[in-house]
Amino acid sequence: MEAYRKVKGPEGKCRATKEESKTRGWQPPQQNCFKVNVDATISNDKQLSGLGVVIRDSAVKAIAAAIKTTKFYGDVAYAEAETASWGLQVAKNAGLVALIIETDSQMVADLINNRRGSKNEIFWVISKIQDKIKELRNGKVQHSLRSCNVIVHTLSKLAFVYSNAVVWLDSFPTEIMNVFTSLNE
Repeated sequence: MEAYRKVKGPEGKCRATKEESKTRGWQPPQQNCFKVNVDATISNDKQLSGLGVVIRDSAVKAIAAAIKTTKFYGDVAYAEAETASWGLQVAKNAGLVALIIETDSQMVADLINNRRGSKNEIFWVISKIQDKIKELRNGKVQHSLRSCNVIVHTLSKLAFVYSNAVVWLDSFPTEIMNVFTSLNE
């Protein structure tokens, strides 16, 4: 993990892979960038959101995976924004600074990228995300299809099984490795 903490990042910006993702499935980020895939799953009966994060490098190696639950406030976009914010925090704690955050929520991607405005409670979460991205040397947010986000969607469902937030770095339990190997995006 220490080698990843020392990554200086590319000289230029991480390039978005939006068009590739829409046509060929999940695509790895360019060299020296990390892709942070995020997704939320809702349990209406429990009034909880399951948050999932997977961070992979350009060689498609999983660097980190994380799951947790939060209270569901009735707004799916808010839950998706919370997941993006948490994904940025996981990446920051892992020392990663060259990131592409990928969400299957077009609304959240548009809000973060200032393509859409909001006066709802989600505004505060989006504002925090934008501040975190500004702190990065190299950060970008893009939308992806759900079909390109299958692994993290599966992890977000696992959050309901765990009672606490869990973050795995470099070493993953068998249950999580099975998710990575059985679902090829």
